Amino acid sequence: LQNNLDNQYNLKFLLPTVGGFSSEVVMLTFLQRLLDDGICTRLPANIREKHGLVYDISCETQFFKEVGTFAIDALVSEDLFEELLEKLSIELHRIINEKPSQAEIEHIKYRYIFDLKQIKQNPSRFLNREVNLFYNTSSYSIEDEIKTIESITPETFHDIVKKAFSVEKKGFALVGPRAKKRKKALEHFFAQLKQ
Repeated sequence: LQNNLDNQYNLKFLLPTVGGFSSEVVMLTFLQRLLDDGICTRLPANIREKHGLVYDISCETQFFKEVGTFAIDALVSEDLFEELLEKLSIELHRIINEKPSQAEIEHIKYRYIFDLKQIKQNPSRFLNREVNLFYNTSSYSIEDEIKTIESITPETFHDIVKKAFSVEKKGFALVGPRAKKRKKALEHFFAQLKQ
């Protein structure tokens, strides 16, 4: 928790994940995309557009050779902070406890596969992927990734979500006015995720 003099909070919710490049990493990236892949996906649609609680909300995954991270970032005004935690808790509780619809899965599959097929047409993106694979000592091809995506069902997806959110070590970084006074609200947020 870090105080600053601004009237808004920068918030980061962080989960450790597997590292490397594998089908599990693809599934976690799929989760990231289901939560944040444009304004019609869950976090932007429900937290920003429907409730107007944040200036920005995003979800990202990063994978290194031995460890990865799954993170949700938000920029929220001081007066909407606790309402954001409440709504974010509802969204995460929903993704943990309910399988997504087949239509939602198919929508994310389409977008993810479309983006993968574009990688070879973009030299910079292709080079970044190859360097990432090299440093992760992986030979996981674009075709392998597409096969993994095509195999995702609401059930297999839900299994990886439950595993990702069941980790004991969860992190939360908060920068904003009187951030240390928000500790109880953050503890309540974590307690709700365990239910």
